[in-house]
Amino acid sequence: MVITEHFDLLSSVDKDVLDADTIASAEKFACRMYKTSENSFDLACVVLLGNISSPEKLTPTSDAFKQHLER
Repeated sequence: MVITEHFDLLSSVDKDVLDADTIASAEKFACRMYKTSENSFDLACVVLLGNISSPEKLTPTSDAFKQHLER
């Protein structure tokens, strides 16, 4: 299960300040949820593009993920 295997990537998300390392770790964790070994959504999107049946199943962009995380 992704959450138990990669929980360490979320260890710093609950802190008050989201630095670049924290955002990168959270993005890497979320990429694992999409079952890809890529570390960014931008790269995962390229990989997944050939394997999906509809655009709704694509990952968000890295910038969109960062905005969601900051909320």
